[in-house]
Amino acid sequence: MMGFPPGGHVLTVRVAMGRPARILLVEDDADIRGAVAEVLEEEGYEVVCAGNGEEALAALASPAEPSAILLDLSMPVMDGW
Repeated sequence: MMGFPPGGHVLTVRVAMGRPARILLVEDDADIRGAVAEVLEEEGYEVVCAGNGEEALAALASPAEPSAILLDLSMPVMDGW
């Protein structure tokens, strides 16, 4: 289990209608993206990955909305801001 800094917050996402919560993970570093996605999937979440802001917007255009978004702010192409 990953540690959290003092004063850090843990996000709890509820499961809707018996399906795992969907998390949109937006991270330009493929190694970090893969590692975080793996941990989230092991915890039972459905993970949709994007490598930059443009890909994230495209993922948000799908009818299946995420329950939460984990977003890197500093990325090429289109940043998280």
